[in-house]
Amino acid sequence: LGSERRLRPHPGLPARGSGMVLEVGKPLTLSFADDFTSTDQEVADLSTPKQETKWCLLELGKEELAALEAGKAFHFQRHSSIGGGGGKAALSTGSKTFSLEFLENSNSIFIGTVKGESSGAATAMDSTEDGCGAEQSSKSELPGSSLRCSLFAQCRGHLLTKPARCDEQRLRELLLPRVLGGDPRRTAEPAGDSEALPPLTLDNLACQVAASSSELVAMLNEGPYVEHDGSWWSLRPEVEREVLDVALAAITANGWDRAAVNLDALLAAVQENLGERAAARVPSASVLRRVLRTIEADPPKSTDAAADSASVPAVDIKAQATVCLDLDRINGFHALHLLHSPAAQVRDRFQLPLPAPRAKRGRLGNAQNMALGRDQPLRLQELVDCLRELTGVELSTDEIRRLLGDRAYVDELAGAVHPLDVAALPQDARARLGRLFDLQSHWKPDTLASLITPLLPGVKVDPWLIKETRTVHVEIEPGSELRMMVRKFGG
Repeated sequence: LGSERRLRPHPGLPARGSGMVLEVGKPLTLSFADDFTSTDQEVADLSTPKQETKWCLLELGKEELAALEAGKAFHFQRHSSIGGGGGKAALSTGSKTFSLEFLENSNSIFIGTVKGESSGAATAMDSTEDGCGAEQSSKSELPGSSLRCSLFAQCRGHLLTKPARCDEQRLRELLLPRVLGGDPRRTAEPAGDSEALPPLTLDNLACQVAASSSELVAMLNEGPYVEHDGSWWSLRPEVEREVLDVALAAITANGWDRAAVNLDALLAAVQENLGERAAARVPSASVLRRVLRTIEADPPKSTDAAADSASVPAVDIKAQATVCLDLDRINGFHALHLLHSPAAQVRDRFQLPLPAPRAKRGRLGNAQNMALGRDQPLRLQELVDCLRELTGVELSTDEIRRLLGDRAYVDELAGAVHPLDVAALPQDARARLGRLFDLQSHWKPDTLASLITPLLPGVKVDPWLIKETRTVHVEIEPGSELRMMVRKFGG
């Protein structure tokens, strides 16, 4: 595969469909190439480490094989989430990521090139079933044979590819220390010695993250990351919330139409409000637009079905002078901002009375659910009351759940609502399930399914959850039971 960890077709092999095909009954002259290296071991040496092989067969789908033959480069990368302890290899193409599984074959497998006059050719040959094959051939041509096969490699088996998720955990590890406006340094020793972290461009990330180019761009666009001066940085959640809060306050104070907010004017207002912190928080209009993406409305879809999308030039959103904000997403941000604020401060700000305690019941829980008095987490109904006073919009509890999506979860037993950072959860399905049960003991099946499904491509998540959890029925309100899922085994 080479030290560059790139996969390209061997230059000595003919392209698929352009070579010769071996015919049954036709004689073939076999010979070993001058640089051929055997990987066979004597029986007495089976207890010693196997000799390293330079070749391995790889099974690919039609789409990937066509891309490889067209000259596209595939990359082998370490994947931090594949396998129990991580660190196994993954194959990244232009659009997909695959995990790799090696299947060893006890028979000798040889790879060679065929030359000569015939109606076809083969690019790979296995040894015969009796184990003879190349050992019984000679470099002299067989009588009546015009085909010559040169064996240049031997391998022990082949690799299977299975669809896998891109390595979001590795991307997070790389960019989390590189904070926009922060000190990109890492502590190397307890004494405080540190070394500067170099900025990472898109090309740098492509070489260090197990993900296809399209998957990497999607992760960067969807995650808490921003591009500035050609390099990628992480956005601290508290800074992003602060900038959004200031931006929405400026829009309201100036009476601007949220459907067409001038980006340059908004940048000036935000930078003026932030003062000395502006250079670190929002150094440019592109960074501000990046921060606004969580409350920005989706672009309108084309109504002309006959239009050829390939002929329509792409729109550079960074060059647009205005931004359209979505009211539902703005309300969702306000709800999330309240959840990240200390509950006691929110209750004091909106003059909320202490919620009445629910009926006691034996249950498991996390320390964050054990707070007492005004510090106990906000109830879902309290959040509804706060949003009504803050925005003037009457929202139901179901609408609040929809606006928050997977950015928050509700403790059905206590009625409390908590913020949730999905990007910080483990990328392995079982590890994530365990972490979720660390947060709270009882979960609604549909909520668990929505958080686990992205980690199990091609797997039906409902049967998987039934196998990994235990179903219970809890009486939340008198006379009404709710189906919940708990750990399969306590503790």
